[in-house]
Amino acid sequence: MSSTPATSFGSDDSPRHRNSKNRAVSKAKDGRSEVDTPTALPSPSLSSTGTEEPTKEAIEAREAAIIDEAYKTIYDAFCGILPSTEQNPTFQFHGQESFEQLLDRIEKIPEVDGFFQNIRYNWNSDTGRLTLLLMAYPIHEAFKVEFGRALNQELDRLALTTTSIQPLREKLRQRGHVFVRELNKKGRPTLLRSPDGQLRYDDSYHPPFVFEVCWSHGDPAKLAGEYFGMRNGSVGTLLCFDIDYQDEATRNTPGYYHSASIYLWHQNWSEADGCWDVKPEDPKIFRNAHGEAISGTLELPFEWLMPFSPPDQIPEDARDAKLHFDFERLAGFITQAEKEQRKYDEKPPRPAPGTELAKWKAPKRIWNTDGTIGKTVTFEEPQQLQVARNGEPSNI
Repeated sequence: MSSTPATSFGSDDSPRHRNSKNRAVSKAKDGRSEVDTPTALPSPSLSSTGTEEPTKEAIEAREAAIIDEAYKTIYDAFCGILPSTEQNPTFQFHGQESFEQLLDRIEKIPEVDGFFQNIRYNWNSDTGRLTLLLMAYPIHEAFKVEFGRALNQELDRLALTTTSIQPLREKLRQRGHVFVRELNKKGRPTLLRSPDGQLRYDDSYHPPFVFEVCWSHGDPAKLAGEYFGMRNGSVGTLLCFDIDYQDEATRNTPGYYHSASIYLWHQNWSEADGCWDVKPEDPKIFRNAHGEAISGTLELPFEWLMPFSPPDQIPEDARDAKLHFDFERLAGFITQAEKEQRKYDEKPPRPAPGTELAKWKAPKRIWNTDGTIGKTVTFEEPQQLQVARNGEPSNI
């Protein structure tokens, strides 16, 4: 049985990266690539600036302060107050116990608990890191949605061209941000991720295929370490799009374009070594810093999207089927997303003195389903719109 189905990025561009973050995958002594698994980061609550070890009371006080800060951020978001920074809030806990103390506190107010259950976040008890995915921006969201649409289109194309794939395609469904998680005996998550996209087969609990748009989630290699490190072993393929996202001032500089790369991991059973091997494909740039698409194609074997193991359970004529994503099309998704992001960033220009348009207060009634008016609001709009509708100025 072949251990690695053929796949190709088909790019004529060398794998270069543009920032200082370490994207490399570690090399084992025998020369094989291995996933760079996440390392446990030291908690601020355990660090000491002096030569003496911090006391138990000092550690507990610092950990309580981190829990307070995390809870306040969640409560503020519940009240509609989001962080002023574009970064997703991240908190470094000592471990699972501290995270569960935060959950206990959240659960005391049912409304806050309900809110928390419906927002995106990532938690890893091994590293003690909690990230609240509160910040959504057009360049991230637009690309995520467009690729999800392209994924469905490719699956539909294969179902039409390969008869045996059709019944399998009908059971492959996108499930967006549904948590991929591991729970302890108390039902609390010890490892939880909210992916940007995923495919689940039939009514499976875990997705065999996950994709992430990584500017908001950090190092792709660490993502791979978390997904493939799950004990259930269900995630078989991880696709990461790493967009060189920048702050508002930089991304709106004339002539600035976001470069973007692809990272891909897949697990296969090694009969020779009697273990699962998770190996990365060579990362490839599909859009350069000049906004130009690199010639190439991302090819995903259809069987990489399926939960079956071994792959001989997949119909023989479907084993060579591949999904094709042209780099030019992927780059086009970013071009469109950049336009939307710049529109989002725009500040309304102030009119020159003496050129301001006359405005009036336009009323708006919001009706209930029973035919009564539930709410009336007013907003300002140019008076010529009111005149065009033959309305009358209002001081409501």
